[in-house]
Amino acid sequence: MQPRSRLGGKAVVVLGIMSVALVAAIPAAAGNEVNYQDPLTAAAPIARPPTHSCTVTVMQDFAFNSSVGHDTFNGTLAPPAGCAGPWSKVVVDFTGRVAGRQFDRLMDVWLGGAEIFQSTTPEPDPDGIRWHVEHDVTRYNSLLAQAEPIKIQLANYVFGIYTGVIYGTLTVSYYQATPAYPAPEHADEVTGFRTPTRSTSTAPATCATRRSRSHRTSRAHISSCT
Repeated sequence: MQPRSRLGGKAVVVLGIMSVALVAAIPAAAGNEVNYQDPLTAAAPIARPPTHSCTVTVMQDFAFNSSVGHDTFNGTLAPPAGCAGPWSKVVVDFTGRVAGRQFDRLMDVWLGGAEIFQSTTPEPDPDGIRWHVEHDVTRYNSLLAQAEPIKIQLANYVFGIYTGVIYGTLTVSYYQATPAYPAPEHADEVTGFRTPTRSTSTAPATCATRRSRSHRTSRAHISSCT
């Protein structure tokens, strides 16, 4: 029994050394690393036509710093005079920045009561990060053709150890249609509606009902959630 005991003791010593090495390899404060790389997206960039374009800045460095009164930006989006349409493509760009400590947060964009874009924010490091996302909203051309209320909601909580205020800039770029880059088919009417099954949400819309002309029927009804 004595040899077996000595072997067991050696095994314990070896495992103990390995454990120390593993612990030493882990940062002492895993939640406070610095020098994060700015987040990247795996999706390919949106192909934008080389036509005349106009960009409207909807929101500039808006601070989402608390879900009580400071979680929503409200404005109006109207087609720019220099790019009255029709459009070959319309793209929403969102650029964000945040520093400190914060969870990932959900962001929703509604236009005329219809949700046209949804995204999430990355978690930052104390030094801060920046990121950019884009979304093709060309299929909502009929909704974009006139001035509509736009709402950007990002429920960010800032209190205690969660110090990260999220700053966001949102732009909309309109690319004029040409014979080489024609306007694609799109619904001729977009209507936002409430979703009663989501009892925890008071959002004015989460989906859109689209109506489009068809060669078989005069009006075709299509329901779509973004």
